[in-house]
Amino acid sequence: MSEKYRLYVDESGTADYSTSKELKYKYLCLHGVVISYSHYEAFVEPQWNQLRQMFSRDSDPRPIFHFTDVFRRKGSFSKLYDRQVEQRFRSEFYNFLKNSSFTICCIVIDKNAHLDKYGKQFARNTYHFCLEMLLERYTKFLSDKNGRGDIIIEGRSKREDNLLESEFQKLYERGTDFVRREEIQKRITSKNLKFARKQERVAGLEISDMLAIPVKLLTLREYGRIAEIENGFVKQIAELAKPKIRAKPRHEGVIKGYGIKLL
Repeated sequence: MSEKYRLYVDESGTADYSTSKELKYKYLCLHGVVISYSHYEAFVEPQWNQLRQMFSRDSDPRPIFHFTDVFRRKGSFSKLYDRQVEQRFRSEFYNFLKNSSFTICCIVIDKNAHLDKYGKQFARNTYHFCLEMLLERYTKFLSDKNGRGDIIIEGRSKREDNLLESEFQKLYERGTDFVRREEIQKRITSKNLKFARKQERVAGLEISDMLAIPVKLLTLREYGRIAEIENGFVKQIAELAKPKIRAKPRHEGVIKGYGIKLL
């Protein structure tokens, strides 16, 4: 029986076009983490909930991991101002990344360049374009593993989610320029996306969120758009994530175009 997987998708940046040259406005990243059902149940979710306990108190709701809140020590994560807590968290989080079995696919689009190339009339919805590229890589991953899987995405607005669902169904029915519809329908178990909100505390989506900015910056570094990742915490996460990025089959370490892609 083939293994079943799930792709957990989160974004860094916005789909709106902007002429700003700041990284957070110039680039949109759609970041996916692929985890098998069995590993998720046996290891990922229990271990992630143990990390969550570091910031939980009996009288409070369980904290939601969000990279910006962790980085800025906001809300429940204000405990990270305590040096001992910070050191313990980093050690346990890094060990979690090392010991977890998952695969990363990350698509980054230069919104300015895309708009300049195609103009307002023909430029695509950047989020939809990134989803297509992510779907191609996920389908090829499943083909390589002889597996099947579905996709869960952090919800945005109802309108945006409906438009994304419609776009995904078109890709599912028609295929893409590089992956035939027959292969997509063979590997992807549903023509419907699954959506979840942050408040649902889906461990896989929180993990994708925690990795999105570091892997986005790693992608920009690999493609020569930035010289280096400056922050030590972010850089360490990126380096731990790099071996988990989907690589060219039988060519370990070749990740450009396979696990990471700059559009």
